[in-house]
Amino acid sequence: MAIWEYKVISSGKGGFASPQLLENFLNELGTDEWEIIDYRATPDNPLAFNGLARRGSQRDWTLEAESAAQAKADERKKREEEHRLAEERIEKANQEVDAEREQAVAAKEGGTPDGLRTLRDTERDDDPEALADEAEGIGLDDWDDLDMEDDLPTLLDAIKPHVRRNQRGPGEAAALDYLAKRWDQEPEDVMGALVECGLVVPETDEELPEYFDFEGDLFWLNRNNRGQLFINVREKPRAKFKTTKLKKVEADDPSADDVRSEHQAELTDKKKKSEERAARRAEEDAEAAKPGDPLPEGLALLDVFKPKMRRNRRGPGMSGTISFLARALKHSEETLIEALKAIDLVAPEDKEAKPSFVEADGLLFWLKQDGRGGVWINCRDQDKASKKSQDSDERAADGEEPAVKDTSAKDEKSVPENGGEITFAPGPNAVPALRLLLKPKSRGIGASAEIGTLSDALGKPALEIFEVLVKAGLDIPEDADEKPTFIELGDEILWLNRNAKDDTLWLNAKAKPKRKTTTKKTTPKKTAAKKTTKKKAAPASAEATEESKD
Repeated sequence: MAIWEYKVISSGKGGFASPQLLENFLNELGTDEWEIIDYRATPDNPLAFNGLARRGSQRDWTLEAESAAQAKADERKKREEEHRLAEERIEKANQEVDAEREQAVAAKEGGTPDGLRTLRDTERDDDPEALADEAEGIGLDDWDDLDMEDDLPTLLDAIKPHVRRNQRGPGEAAALDYLAKRWDQEPEDVMGALVECGLVVPETDEELPEYFDFEGDLFWLNRNNRGQLFINVREKPRAKFKTTKLKKVEADDPSADDVRSEHQAELTDKKKKSEERAARRAEEDAEAAKPGDPLPEGLALLDVFKPKMRRNRRGPGMSGTISFLARALKHSEETLIEALKAIDLVAPEDKEAKPSFVEADGLLFWLKQDGRGGVWINCRDQDKASKKSQDSDERAADGEEPAVKDTSAKDEKSVPENGGEITFAPGPNAVPALRLLLKPKSRGIGASAEIGTLSDALGKPALEIFEVLVKAGLDIPEDADEKPTFIELGDEILWLNRNAKDDTLWLNAKAKPKRKTTTKKTTPKKTAAKKTTKKKAAPASAEATEESKD
């Protein structure tokens, strides 16, 4: 994890005086490995900004980087020391010149015994001739005699602040045209100064440059393909190591016996591990080649499948592919399909056809094909209606009469004609018998009842009710979002839906929606009788419209 150090950067209230100074400041940040993470310039002055920079406080240590950093630090320290000595010499020379001037003035105008300067006549300060006479008196009449070159840097030192990183190679570079513009000089004058320093000007861009050393840096000139001249500078490569001659150890040298024994032990251990891996792989292959245990017969086969099935991602229940189960049980897919066919579990050839269900231990099992032809076995918990139907079957086996709910209230259609007993048997009257047991909905229109309630009321298994409804044309939805199918029963429509909360199945019924009748528009005549007739017929049409909306 990187550890950062942060620094607030700012140009000050007034900003930089020129874009070049701003560029130099940002380049110095990059040289010191600072990364600008926030930069906000003022709207009225793009050269004024505030920002935040960061750099890693932990860096990877390498011998090469440490040597280069140490050499660079020594070089910088050496230059600073030379610069400090030069400043001291200049300051000392200035002090000597000032002292000589004071002595010359004191000797001409006369001085006091205590060394203080005498009063000077200022009445002729505005007279140029008087100022010239005064300068002549102290020996400053010839400005050419002053030696000011000691205060100027060398040409190569003056170039270094203007060079930028070379985009096509190591080091830094600067164009001569740019240097001439920065120094207010002609390009020919700058080139002549470089030639005086000893640099060789190449004639073409393909000519190899000649390198020159100055204070640990390499300088050279080169041209680009457009003939523009550049001066380049980079640190002089330093040696990182030196080679040495090794002496070969003879085979009979006892000093190498320990190393040879360690190497031999390593080879032996590696060979042993390789043999163990090969033996383990052979055992696994032999175990995989063994035939699986014989499959149980009947519904016990489904108990073998259930532990190897996984939760269904697109609905309730579990599922698994026959190919995976075949590998897990060490049998072929054909063997599993034949075993499932023996318990009436067959995948329908038509993918949209309803599969055949098999009930076992409170679960419903069925086979289905996917889009790629693979066979899946699916199972889900039997609806709550199944459990209630089992309870009713147990009560019937004990001799108890099934409870029939009183449906004489709220709806005339819920009252059976035979005095309260409903006869349910597969046939054309099975669906009307179920309709008589539906109760009006507390919310909305129509009537509904849970399949489990119908099973309790009729004393019939839920599977028998499902078979009657499927034969009548209703489809059992697999989830709550599936679109239902409708059948007509007299002036009503019936359908099945699945509750999203408890996953129960419900039978619903409601009146068929009335079809809207379109009335033919007639062109009204200008007779008063027709107008009166139209006005009287308007309320009837309004009632018909309301009935169609209902």
